[in-house]
Parts: sequence; structure tokens; C-alpha cells
Amino acid sequence: MADDIEKAILFSFDQTGAVDPSLKEQALAYLENLKALPNCWQLCLERFSPSSHAEVKFWCLQTLLEVLKAQPSHFPAESSQQVNGALMLWLSDDCVREPSLPSFLKNKIVQIIVTVLKLSGAYWGILRAGKGVGASDMFCRILQTLDEEMFSLPLSPEESVVSMRIKDGMRELCVPQMVEAIHSLVIHYQAEAPQSAGMLLETLASYIIWIDINLIANEKMLPLLVGALTAPSSWVREGGIACIS
Repeated sequence: MADDIEKAILFSFDQTGAVDPSLKEQALAYLENLKALPNCWQLCLERFSPSSHAEVKFWCLQTLLEVLKAQPSHFPAESSQQVNGALMLWLSDDCVREPSLPSFLKNKIVQIIVTVLKLSGAYWGILRAGKGVGASDMFCRILQTLDEEMFSLPLSPEESVVSMRIKDGMRELCVPQMVEAIHSLVIHYQAEAPQSAGMLLETLASYIIWIDINLIANEKMLPLLVGALTAPSSWVREGGIACIS
């Protein structure tokens, strides 16, 4: 049975007209008051996984994202560890279990992860690939979103500083492991899940321009990329072309 918070969230998202307008206004006001609480972010962490309602999960993610962006000072080391721990749990469990989370929730989790990296750049465990197609999908979503927001588009001077900090941190702490993970996953999936293999190669292509070229131009990775060009699957072939072009 939904408690008062879940009821308020469900009322606020109602689009059927079944909820009285005055009750919906009360629900929205109640939720705004919740957002103003110093521990609202903890409430979001605690309620995301247990709830069976997509609306509640979305509200928790969106609210956590808003708090992270608006009040980064509320997240000292201990609090940041709690957020990072929740993100790791969501990546390793909620995002890969069946039935799978809807894409809009996965994308919102990715937005939170990228925001955490922008704010601190110090937590690289979330850039490690897990096991299974679902984990591979999230791995690609994170790296693609990070590239789109911080590496590929024109940036302001302030954003350029953050971008360089993230790149330096990745080069030092996780790029070799990232490339190794993509190599292993492409080999594993190119036959049984070629779309996933192709997505991994497309993701790698976005990073080749600035990572150490020796991670690509070697006797282990080059045969994989060349072989992808003649793979039976068009997904894999297109991914290989993206990496070599």
C-alpha cells in the first residue's frame, strides 16, 4: 500500500483527471516542501528501489538530480559515498534485473552519474562494465552521455576546465580498463548480441580521439577492429567503421 509520499507523487503525476485538482495542488505543495528538507536526497536514495511505481522512481531520480545541481555543498565526503553506493547498487541490480527499468529511468540514472562526475570527478567505479547485456547497455549510456555533454560539444571556459579534469582522471584511473572491458565484451557479444557489440564499438569510437593511441594501435585491439569490418552483423560492421574512420 502506498504511503503519503507515494500517494502525493502519484497524484502529482496523474494525467487522467481522476484526481481532484485541489488535491493535486496539495500533493504538489507537499512534494515541494519535501524537496526543501536537508535530507531530501536521502529519502530519494531510500525510496527508489523499493517502490513499484515508475512515477515514484522518476520523482526520486529527478529530485536527487535537482539537489545535486542546486546544492552540491550538501554532499561532503560521507554523503557523497552514500550517493555513490546507491548508484552502484542501481547499476548492478535495478538496471539489469528483469523486468528491466524503462529507458527514461535508466537515462535519468545516467544523468545523475554524469553530474556526480562533473562535480567531483573522483568516483570512477561507475565507469566499469558489469556482466550481462543490461550492464553493457548502461556502460555505453554513461560513456556516450559523458562524451556528448563534456567532450564533443563546444564548452564554456568553466566547462572546459571540468572537461579536462574528467579526462585527466579517466586517463589516470580507468581508460585502460575501459578499453579492455570493451575489447572483452565485443568478443563475447559479437555473435550472440551483435547490437550490444556494435554499441560498444560506437562508444569506443567517441573516445579514440583523445585517449592514448597505444591502447588502440596494438596487436590485441587492431585485429578486433579490422575483423569487425567484415562481421556478419551490420551493427558490428558499423561500429568497426566508426572506430577506424
